[in-house]
Amino acid sequence: SETAYQIGVDGFYGQASFGYKNFLYADLSARQDVSSTLPVENNTYFYPSATLSFIFSEFIDSDVLEFGKVRLNWAAVGADAPAQALVDAYGIGTPFNGVTLASAPSTQNNSSLLPERTESTEAGIEMKFFKNRAGLDISAYQSSTYNQILPAQVSSATGTFYKYVNAGQIDNQ
Repeated sequence: SETAYQIGVDGFYGQASFGYKNFLYADLSARQDVSSTLPVENNTYFYPSATLSFIFSEFIDSDVLEFGKVRLNWAAVGADAPAQALVDAYGIGTPFNGVTLASAPSTQNNSSLLPERTESTEAGIEMKFFKNRAGLDISAYQSSTYNQILPAQVSSATGTFYKYVNAGQIDNQ
């Protein structure tokens, strides 16, 4: 079977970049979304980011090192729920012998979902040597996702098999 759902996300986005004397750079961005798949009291989520870069090769006179930069980034990202995840609705089937058939969904919806959020930090160094013939780019990062919107398994005695919940946290490094 095929289904089609219409969802809406309205967003506002802003970005600014700054540079100082070819050695120091900062980038800032911010976004705010309003999603139709989240409850009205929790349907707005904000996610900013910031990046700072320092070009240290501007202060080094070397025949070997062509370019050197250290960077630090922080960002947050939001996510909304799947379509039709807020309110339960019965599916109406084809009538049988004049009797309307209806079925409950297999996943119970949740009218109090929160937006999902991921926050991450990254630090790195980039260097180029020998007239850009060799290079090195090393990064370390940490990322955490929380308030994940998941269909968690529930007792079938509830009449469903799953329920959308905010749960879990995933950390990556």
